Amino acid sequence: MNVRQSVDRPVGVTVMGSHVMQVNPDIAVTVLGINRTEHGPASALAQARDATGRVRHTLRALGVNPADIRASRIELRTKYHTSSQGPREFAGHCATTEISGTLSALDKLDGVLVGAVEAGADEVRSVTFQTTKLREHRIKARIEALRAARSKAEHYAEEAGVRLGKVLHIEDVDPEAAGRRGYHVRGHDIAGADETGAYDPGSIIVAGAVLVSYAIDHESARGRRGNRA
Repeated sequence: MNVRQSVDRPVGVTVMGSHVMQVNPDIAVTVLGINRTEHGPASALAQARDATGRVRHTLRALGVNPADIRASRIELRTKYHTSSQGPREFAGHCATTEISGTLSALDKLDGVLVGAVEAGADEVRSVTFQTTKLREHRIKARIEALRAARSKAEHYAEEAGVRLGKVLHIEDVDPEAAGRRGYHVRGHDIAGADETGAYDPGSIIVAGAVLVSYAIDHESARGRRGNRA
């Protein structure tokens, strides 16, 4: 078995601590596509702009804050019909744009999507659930990961008959890259998961991981050995 040593000069007790938590989303970000194909480019652009205006109005009417509605610039391209039977044929000019909206009232999401499509959006390109408190949740996950590292190191020290000394090294670890370093952040470590490691698929997973090195308190170690003698 190949084990990669993460600390170049190992000293004391080195452990990795991790914490994974479930967070309920409080916003949904929808990305919609609008495509209009007409024979003339001016007509295609006009149709796309008109549909964008209707979708914007519908999103506002259904509870999306106007400040949270964004539209991309309209792109124009020529479309052709292709066939294996002969040369490609001109199909028209296609004007394409993308409009996104951030919704905080998640219970209105279905109605927003239906209304946007009925207003003129012909693609629902993505719907992602996010949290506006991601920074706070990440801080909590990192704190809990540090506590987990301390607990793990104390278990090792207790079994080895020594005590932990001061912290020598703290290294932030990307939880998603932990596997490449020989560590694993497993599903049953998720805060709020049941004993099988299952978790709510509608939740957002926030993780923290840290590599910590502790010195060994050699004075306490010598004292223990003396008492045993």
